[in-house]
Amino acid sequence: MFLSRQVSRVLVLVVLLFAGAAILLAMRISERQEILSQASRYNLVWLVTQTTNEIARFGSEVGAYVAEPSPANRIAIGQRFEVLASRSPQVHSGDMKAYASVDSNRMALLKDLEAGIKEIESLITDIDAPGNAKRILEIIGDLNPRFVRLASAANNTTSERVEAERQELLTMHSWFTALAGGLVVSGLALMFIFRLQFRTLNQGLARLSLQNERFNAALNNMSQGLCMFDADQRLIISNRRMVEVLRVPEHVLAKGASLGEMVSRAEEASMDLSVLDTVPILTDSRGFAASLRQTSDGRSIAIAYQRVTDGGWVATYEDVTERKQHEERVAYLANHDTLTGLPNRARFQLDLNEALAESAITGRSIALLCLDLDRFKAINDTLGHHVGDLLLQEVAQRIMGVLRHGDTVARLGGDEFSIITRNMRVRQDAAHLAERIIEAVRAPYDLEGHRIIVETSIGIAVCPDDSVDGEQLLRQADFGLYRTKSDGRGSYRFFEAGMDNHIQARLMLETDLRKALAADEFELHFQPIVSLESTDEVRCYEALLRWKHPVRGMIPPGDFIPIAEEIGVIVPLGEWVIHEACRQAVAWNGTARVAVNLSPIQFKRGDVVGAVHQALTHSGLAPQRLELEITESVLMDDGGRTQEILTSLHKVGVRIAMDDFGTGYSSLSYLRKFSFDKIKIDRSFVKDIHIQQNRDIINAIVELGRSLGMTVTAEGIETAEQLELLRGAGCHEGQGYLFSRPRPSYEFEGLLFAPDSMRRVARPLVPLHVS
Repeated sequence: MFLSRQVSRVLVLVVLLFAGAAILLAMRISERQEILSQASRYNLVWLVTQTTNEIARFGSEVGAYVAEPSPANRIAIGQRFEVLASRSPQVHSGDMKAYASVDSNRMALLKDLEAGIKEIESLITDIDAPGNAKRILEIIGDLNPRFVRLASAANNTTSERVEAERQELLTMHSWFTALAGGLVVSGLALMFIFRLQFRTLNQGLARLSLQNERFNAALNNMSQGLCMFDADQRLIISNRRMVEVLRVPEHVLAKGASLGEMVSRAEEASMDLSVLDTVPILTDSRGFAASLRQTSDGRSIAIAYQRVTDGGWVATYEDVTERKQHEERVAYLANHDTLTGLPNRARFQLDLNEALAESAITGRSIALLCLDLDRFKAINDTLGHHVGDLLLQEVAQRIMGVLRHGDTVARLGGDEFSIITRNMRVRQDAAHLAERIIEAVRAPYDLEGHRIIVETSIGIAVCPDDSVDGEQLLRQADFGLYRTKSDGRGSYRFFEAGMDNHIQARLMLETDLRKALAADEFELHFQPIVSLESTDEVRCYEALLRWKHPVRGMIPPGDFIPIAEEIGVIVPLGEWVIHEACRQAVAWNGTARVAVNLSPIQFKRGDVVGAVHQALTHSGLAPQRLELEITESVLMDDGGRTQEILTSLHKVGVRIAMDDFGTGYSSLSYLRKFSFDKIKIDRSFVKDIHIQQNRDIINAIVELGRSLGMTVTAEGIETAEQLELLRGAGCHEGQGYLFSRPRPSYEFEGLLFAPDSMRRVARPLVPLHVS
């Protein structure tokens, strides 16, 4: 478009130049034509020729008079002389004078003509005088041939001049034709460009119209309301969204209305237009300002103003009520736990820093309590995450119920909670709070048909006694918590110097435990389970896991099994135990079974059926010789998955035993849900069997097992008295130190590889012998 404009301007200039040149050339052509016209009518040749003719005629008249003098001839001579005399001024002026002036002979001829005319004039008055006529004829005779030659030369000169003028006229005609052609071509080019520009202009108008349509579509489909005011605060333009955001009739925002008029119209309609009745005075260097206004109906309107150069402004109005609510919700979620509604770790850190700063100013102590739920993972794994979540919510409510005003509780993650108690007078205040929390948490819970009892362990650190640094204080409270768990759980401990060493030892144990299986540091010990029905025959050997640490030596199961369950190592470790027990048992003579304990975690996270099938296949052990012992807590998973697993194992011939019967979450309903092969009476009942109440419980369990067709085994038999009482109660099998401690299989060589008829034990089995 810019190039077309430039070309058009150049072409217009060229056309103007062509037109001016054509006009000038036309004038010159007209002049030349006039000159040629004059030359054709009266020219130098004509004048010289006429003069020559007049001289000749005058000579003829004088000759005729000399030959025959008469008055008539004399009159004729006079008339001819007057004509000839009249030629003299003509040849001495104009073109003839200019023609003669360039040649001395021509000037001499003209002078001679003038002198001859004067002389003849004096002679003609007395022409009859002797010799006058002759003299006249001599003068004429001299001038006549000379003028004939002059006429011939003038004719040549005039011809040349006419030819030159004609050629110049032809040249001018050629230039005029070229100019006319150029003018036509330039005019056509200019017309083409004008047409092109006209078409471009139409296209531009069409595009502008389309852009206007698009602009209107975009304007009316903006998520924000938009309006523009001029310097007099009158509305120039607004979109449909503006009406929706302000919730006013369309006539309120009439184009051309002033800001005050619009506000008045809204007030007349009992509508709120206060968000519009504000023009920012202070803007930034770019003329921009922003604000957030609240409407009378509680909505939040975000307003952005932009000054324009003419003194007006353009503004956008956006209803950000939902966004503000979302932001507030996000801000709440960023600082609170979604499950319990308690502050989360991020918010807790802010509250802790605030409490520490306050303590530094007031000098009052604060206590930080860290707690978690004992055995929560087992509850989560057996009853499911839904029940675990409900338990966490209930625990959070109970903790908040015992806190003082100003105390803060937060959920840091999982079953971990932390509490900040302010303005403590003595450390005993923190201890009293811990006791209240423990009592509140341990009260029974009824959740989804389950009655749950859970304990909590608490660690306490005090500022400024232990530390004034938040991270250090939290770490010290964690040390106290770990120490509580190590000492038996369900209690609290204040942080003490040296606790960190204990925790470091625990962490080192976890690290070593993760590497122990690959390092082949585990081994199985076996404890015989004997028949109490008069024979003392060994019917089964329970495989018990032992960890032979390369530095610390033999580590008791109670020190590492709970840790293995917590960190998840129990799944691969449990699978190894199944494989190793089957591998060793297949080499034994006879039909003695091998019993393996399963953790609830294996049912939740592992593939028990796959592991058992693989162990039996690889070892070649008959399924009937494998006995799996589970605790009652495994059956608390209402999803039915555990029962499906047990049923699958039972179908292939594997025996299932319920271990520690009568403790924990036991329920007789589980015995109806699944047909166990054996129930094992917990050692706590056997230990106090001399108490009548415990004997009654044992008798009831034995009778229950007999009625359900289940073998009843008593654990923890250590004295002959216990053995006799259990036999008297009708217990089928017994197990305990009275018969043998758990030992490696090679120490049972006399029993394991003897025929069934010789497999008997003597009490105590130290050293082991065959009876």
